[in-house]
Amino acid sequence: MDEAAEKTPAATGPAGWLKIEEARAACFAAEALLFDRRIGPEHAAVFLAKALDKLNEVGGLSDKDVPDWAKMVADKGPVPGAEPLGAADANRCLKNIRRALREAEKAWTAIHGANRATLRRNRFKTVQRSVLVAGIAALIVGLWPAPYVQGWQGTYYNMLKFQGQARVRIDEVLNFRWGKSNPMEAFPKDKFTVRWETCLEVPRDMEVRFQLGSDDGSRLYVNNKKLIDFWGKHRFGYKQKTTKLKKGFHYVKVDYMESSSAASVELRAGFDGKVPLPIKPSLLRVPNGENPFKTRCKDLKL
Repeated sequence: MDEAAEKTPAATGPAGWLKIEEARAACFAAEALLFDRRIGPEHAAVFLAKALDKLNEVGGLSDKDVPDWAKMVADKGPVPGAEPLGAADANRCLKNIRRALREAEKAWTAIHGANRATLRRNRFKTVQRSVLVAGIAALIVGLWPAPYVQGWQGTYYNMLKFQGQARVRIDEVLNFRWGKSNPMEAFPKDKFTVRWETCLEVPRDMEVRFQLGSDDGSRLYVNNKKLIDFWGKHRFGYKQKTTKLKKGFHYVKVDYMESSSAASVELRAGFDGKVPLPIKPSLLRVPNGENPFKTRCKDLKL
């Protein structure tokens, strides 16, 4: 079949719908993987990249002037590429792809019609693929649990001095401006303490400048050594310290205390002389297990 024949409405209509449904199937697969936080977002990124490829192919099939839907996604936020996507960026990318898919479906319907027989057949295949991928993901997690999750393990105590009832959750980034609100449901707004722990990946020997900000008190420990002491009742402010870290994983702990009024805490890091920024979740590991920091990250390898 020559190129002109391939782009006739009769040929391109069903072919375009197939590409759209393949993109939708890839989105379902990415969503299934992102749903379980024990699975790293890099696995979902593979399917997000496939969905973008299919959107590109849809535009290439049409002889009409249609939008560049893949570029539309890239213009609105992060996409899979040289830089790994964190969970938040991957979810944002998924949302943008689905928005572009809806636009592509409207445009394809206007040009080629709904082609309902093809839609019914391909949507059934979409459900099959989605159920299969979700089942495989659940099986992998059940048989071979992921060795870590990305981010910080936060242990929230409903009293000062790290006492009282403790609630544990994973926080992707240590950057909170709670103000006069509580950190979570059924938790006090004042007189509480939090301890965050993680394993920081340092890809090579380098200097790291840590910047700790808080209202009220906070402390930063690196490899069990107190690096920054900003404890006590005070308004929001920063303290910083530079240290040399070797290639590998390093145990990092932040203690925080909120006495009264507004509550804020954040940790930034600048690597090799760069401006300190909130640390990306892709550089942080929380090992799985009952006592994830028993070895203080010494058993993790790059």
